Amino acid sequence: MTIAPERSLAPTAEGRARDLLNAALAGTTRKERRAAQRLGTLLADDDGRDLILDLTDQVLRIRDRRRAARRLRDLVAQGAPASLSPIDRLGLRMLGVVAPYAPRLAERAVNWRVNQETTGVILPGEDAALTRYLARRRADGFRLNVNVLGESILGDDEADARFALVASRVRRPDVDYVSIKISALCANLDVLAWEDSLARVTERLSALYRIAQAHGTFVNLDMEEHRDLELSVEAFIRVLDEPEFAQMPAGIVLQAYIPDSHAALDRLVAWANARHAAGHAPIKISALCANLDVLAWEDSLARVTER
Repeated sequence: MTIAPERSLAPTAEGRARDLLNAALAGTTRKERRAAQRLGTLLADDDGRDLILDLTDQVLRIRDRRRAARRLRDLVAQGAPASLSPIDRLGLRMLGVVAPYAPRLAERAVNWRVNQETTGVILPGEDAALTRYLARRRADGFRLNVNVLGESILGDDEADARFALVASRVRRPDVDYVSIKISALCANLDVLAWEDSLARVTERLSALYRIAQAHGTFVNLDMEEHRDLELSVEAFIRVLDEPEFAQMPAGIVLQAYIPDSHAALDRLVAWANARHAAGHAPIKISALCANLDVLAWEDSLARVTER
């Protein structure tokens, strides 16, 4: 299936995008713009993005400081991303050497640096801090997508705990939009054990959708790895094909850098159109272009409007 672009809408989309960009930049300080550019450069780089995920999902989550320090040393031994500044690359290499001998210092240094670079993007999840932030952003007219970080889980007990944490966010009256990955719902998923993995994912996803439907919360199914693509798409379609979810809006994200995402997009569009024709709730599909950069405005705009 080929999706024909609505070229007549391109000027309107371009105008709105420019207005949003100008409004977003108008209230930022020079310091904030520099920080945003550094973070954007890091996230646009595969190695840089992997480093951030490894630091937050692995090093900062390991409770044993000495093990965390050894993991940091191993990460640094693989090389520092070119998207880091020369000072940050030097600091990271030095920290990797020192970490096994001063694990507490290394932990604090990594925590401080990650917090510095992600201020305003990664927020504390404690109830009081989250409540204040949600209230402030809602008063500003924003709708927030709440995404619990550190979603790769290792065992069933951790999967149960993560599911309970996400469900608690879904139930909050001040949260109306959350994102979740199948790797946060079930442990040890294996595409070679397809039916077993699919059964476990659909069971968990159904349970989360029931909670979301009862509380009016929109759930966006996200993914990050190629191995999650077919399993995520199949589970998404199977669960929402159940009669109890016929009138429940939901979303799914296809990362443009994942191979075969175009074929998955065609399948999802065909299914969503048939669902809509049957009088059921609409589906939001996020799948456009990878590595968009407002600093490369014309190139990014051309790719988005084409899609």
